[in-house]
Amino acid sequence: MKIRVAAFAALISAAVMFAPVLSSYPISPASQSYAGREPDPFCFDDADLVSVSAQAAVLMEAESGRVLFSKNPHLRLPMASTTKIMTCLLACELSDRDELITVTAETTGIEGSSVYLTAGETLTVKELLYCAMLRSGNDAARTLAKACGGSVSNFVSLMNLRARSLGMYDTCFANPDGLPEAGHYTTAYDLALLTAAALKNDLFAEVCSAVRVTVCGGKRTLINRNKLLPLYSGMTGVKTGYTPEAGHCLVTSAARGNVKLVAVTLNDGDMWFDHRIMLDCGFKTLRDTLLFRPGELRAEADVAGTDGNTVFFSNPETVRASLPQGAEITYRIEKPQFVYAPVKRGDTRCRALIYAGGDLIAIVPLCAESDAEYEKHNLFERLTGR
Repeated sequence: MKIRVAAFAALISAAVMFAPVLSSYPISPASQSYAGREPDPFCFDDADLVSVSAQAAVLMEAESGRVLFSKNPHLRLPMASTTKIMTCLLACELSDRDELITVTAETTGIEGSSVYLTAGETLTVKELLYCAMLRSGNDAARTLAKACGGSVSNFVSLMNLRARSLGMYDTCFANPDGLPEAGHYTTAYDLALLTAAALKNDLFAEVCSAVRVTVCGGKRTLINRNKLLPLYSGMTGVKTGYTPEAGHCLVTSAARGNVKLVAVTLNDGDMWFDHRIMLDCGFKTLRDTLLFRPGELRAEADVAGTDGNTVFFSNPETVRASLPQGAEITYRIEKPQFVYAPVKRGDTRCRALIYAGGDLIAIVPLCAESDAEYEKHNLFERLTGR
């Protein structure tokens, strides 16, 4: 575990350090175009469609990061137990679901929500994730933090590193459970970014979507505090939170077809109603739209180091997006003046920038359709093999 944590920390630190450099290179379809920066709002046409009582709120299209609706999206606020979204995402990334963790006295008897773990008790990582996400167990969150980070303080440092890697620049974690503490805050926008990333982790998505589970050999039955899970069509998660300082906080996610939404409210006196309204408007506004079939985005590039060869680049996969009906789609191909041999089939040297209504919505890597080998041009190269 210690080696894994050290390697993870180094990887995240490198990602944060080189993010400005890496952003200039073509990226994978999975990461799309919005990690680490806020897109221009692609909001509802009629802002009066949504009115929420929350102090801060965001509705985000999960795949692209487009903000559909916002209210004070960058206002720094405490977030109570929605903190555990980051805690559990990190635990998923740092450990195996069936890995056994023994509870220590240090992580029992934590104030606030608890599943009443006892020192010496052994649970799997997945069981602790259920305890933290469904019942908001502060003891479960601290147990995961200590086991995955070596200490709670080390784990909190990893939480902040991971936050920076996701572009959560208005977030600071001081603990893994969300109890009130100086310097512990986030924003509705940052929390939406985090949740969209967390839902791409299969274990996290499985845990936060569970309505009811039994763990610890039948000793504990956990019922999810997210009341919308069994009631709202397409609801897939994710976390409630409350402290007197933070007020009622809620993060939800829902999917209908290929349209996936994340909703966040902080300090919300009517959070269940507000989330229904935001999600309803999101699904009413967006349509799953086929933009390009495989091979429809194409570029041709000359290959330096060959006898005048060219290589075609194209999108290997279907390109889809969740967009308002009738959105005007345009695209622009970015390619170098020439590419250097050798080129292998599948190499990414070009990309397509996709726009809807003039706003960038996706960056699609274009892959080489064929090989182009370097060709030796003079006698010295041919004789020496260099």
